[in-house]
Amino acid sequence: RVKTVLIGNGNLAWSLAQALHQAKEIELLLILGREEKKLEDFKQWAPISTDWNDLPEGDLYFLAVSDRSIASLSQKAGGEGLWVHCSGSTTMDQLASSVRRGVFYPLQTFTKGREVNFKAIPIGLEAEKETDYQVLEQLAHQISSKVFRMNSEQRQKMHLAAVWANNFSNHMIAVAEDIADKAEIPKEVLYPLIEETIAKALTLGAHSAQTGPARRDDQQTLNRHLELLEDPTLKQLYTQLSQSIKKNYSSEE
Repeated sequence: RVKTVLIGNGNLAWSLAQALHQAKEIELLLILGREEKKLEDFKQWAPISTDWNDLPEGDLYFLAVSDRSIASLSQKAGGEGLWVHCSGSTTMDQLASSVRRGVFYPLQTFTKGREVNFKAIPIGLEAEKETDYQVLEQLAHQISSKVFRMNSEQRQKMHLAAVWANNFSNHMIAVAEDIADKAEIPKEVLYPLIEETIAKALTLGAHSAQTGPARRDDQQTLNRHLELLEDPTLKQLYTQLSQSIKKNYSSEE
């Protein structure tokens, strides 16, 4: 069994700990984090600690921490094990060069307390040495059926794509809910539309599924919407997104 240590106590660490615990060929030796209170939820999967001195000798160490903490924490790394971070936007060379190093990037949004099906989550792998990549690949297949080789540049671009697909789209939904709330309309009225939007994007492709006033160049409706928006930032965002949509389809007219 692969002796594994998980460092982190946030959203990703919570989901990853559960997946590692359930894998038959992985032994989760310890979960190390900064906040003892947050670590309480991790007790069900492995021993916990806030003391770096408790770090055991292992085969694989996961740094499931914030991007800004990766470089500094990896300076504490040592031993014969393989050290990997789980960031989409951080290059592999941010890890200390004194250790075997790699990247284990699950492409998904995580929220502590919300269970996900790790088997369906794409995992991007990178390692400095091919032998270490093979170790990572074998372990990744223990918890996911979708494993890909990605170098740092590919992973950063995929992370950028993920921000557009997840973070920005979620913010758009939040804005829509706020507009509905202010109009005293239940935000749940929007949910069938949101579900169909995602379903069409996944089946038809987002480019083919695009509809709306910007897509059909309905300037009258666009102007009416801008009049209804009071927030200058949202006005600007609405205008820029509409222009981007029109530009994307201008050659098809």
